[in-house]
Amino acid sequence: MPGQKDADINFIHTYQKEGYGFSFEESLKDINFDKPIVVITGKQDNCVGYEDAWRL
Repeated sequence: MPGQKDADINFIHTYQKEGYGFSFEESLKDINFDKPIVVITGKQDNCVGYEDAWRL
């Protein structure tokens, strides 16, 4: 309940309508990082999901 009381309702409505993203997200595609990485995702993730991580 405390989280619901403190929630930013305007942000939530915008998020639900337009989704989410960062203004710099497109520029990240230009970065060449040639070292190993680990991406941990959750198969039960209800927002992004593990399949979306494959595009990275």
